[in-house]
Amino acid sequence: MRTKKELVEALAERTQQSKKITEEFIDALGDGLRESLAQGNEVMLPGMGKFTVK
Repeated sequence: MRTKKELVEALAERTQQSKKITEEFIDALGDGLRESLAQGNEVMLPGMGKFTVK
């Protein structure tokens, strides 16, 4: 398991973006997932998985 900091560093390097921009993207993605799941929706991210609330 990676920490958020490790994930930010790895993705920033891979995408050649700043760590600040990468962290903002990860935060926005998490917010979007939580909002959608809170509304009872499923979220499917190809290659990653399907997120649902049980």
